[in-house]
Amino acid sequence: MSHPQWLQVAPTQCQLSGNLDRESVPSLWQFLKKRKTDTTQLNIDMSEVKRVDSAGMVMLIHLIE
Repeated sequence: MSHPQWLQVAPTQCQLSGNLDRESVPSLWQFLKKRKTDTTQLNIDMSEVKRVDSAGMVMLIHLIE
């Protein structure tokens, strides 16, 4: 299972890319909810993210929880 905006670099390192907005967040969020992991901590590289709107911020906050 993969998503074009999510790259698993290592077990505890991922990279997000593109826009995190109301058009892209729903499919990305569905992917992340189904993602199985045994890690309790994850580092997310956002250097390739171009734009974040309020929907993107909400998704990022939920990832912290």
